[in-house]
Amino acid sequence: MLVACRRLLHLPSIRYNSPLELIAIPRYPTLSHGHHRLSPEIVDSTVSNCPSDTIALSFFLWAARQPEYFHAPTSFDRITPVVRRLSHRFGLVSGIVRHLESFGCPIKAQTFLILLRVYWRANMCRFALEVFDTMCRRNYVPNTFSRNIVLDIMFKRGCFDDAMSFFREFPFPNFLTYNIVLRSICKSGDWIKVRDLLREMVGKGFHLNEGSFSMALDCFCKAGRHSELLQLFASIIVLGRRLSVIMWTILIDSQCRNKRFEIALDHMRNMIEAGFLPTVVTFTSVIKGLADAKMFGENPQLCLRCLHASC
Repeated sequence: MLVACRRLLHLPSIRYNSPLELIAIPRYPTLSHGHHRLSPEIVDSTVSNCPSDTIALSFFLWAARQPEYFHAPTSFDRITPVVRRLSHRFGLVSGIVRHLESFGCPIKAQTFLILLRVYWRANMCRFALEVFDTMCRRNYVPNTFSRNIVLDIMFKRGCFDDAMSFFREFPFPNFLTYNIVLRSICKSGDWIKVRDLLREMVGKGFHLNEGSFSMALDCFCKAGRHSELLQLFASIIVLGRRLSVIMWTILIDSQCRNKRFEIALDHMRNMIEAGFLPTVVTFTSVIKGLADAKMFGENPQLCLRCLHASC
């Protein structure tokens, strides 16, 4: 697994007393006495006004270690330019880590998780993979969160086989793990693997959400697997899961692709009766299907039913 990660490091990036004490305690006495709680606003302001990128990153890491405090997404966006400059300055993640250590910043597993998330969020994939590799070399055991990030990057880089091998090595995959794989397989159009993965997820007790079902339905629709789509749609209803406009639209689109316009319009009526209003995308599927089948002139009543379906 590490060999595969190291191999990926060579791929081009696309488009995620100590000086620390000077900024952590003396500068913020109210925080240390509990008069104010650390907040994203304080973190963002401090990072923006730090005279040094090293101090800014050290403070950011210190804040992450505080009890019951979690960085907001805006804070990660704020620290991204800092980490980007340090990355260009030192060239390697190991260089940044050694510099932080010389600065007096304690390096822990959480340090690598923070850096991994920053690089992933910034689409700095090469550095994100290097963080993971460096963390492993320092004998830290990657958790599922860090593995999910690496898995997502590998799929985005087009390393499908390596990503699937990495996925099968997960000691404790969670729902997000499977959802990352499902999304990537759906994009590839491999409906058989999508079907098998859905069965595996259900067998492991995962409760698929609207997004997961919609991705699978769309894959079956585009692959022309109408029977599998109908089976999955029926399973969603049997399981008591809430349908959505997107799911109904995919079902209607599938019927139109098979030139079953009467059934498609019946589904549209059922959709409306269930409390879902057709969208422009829904009507576009029907109208495009009618146009492709050259049925506008031959079956005007069908066109009128389409126009009045939402009345």
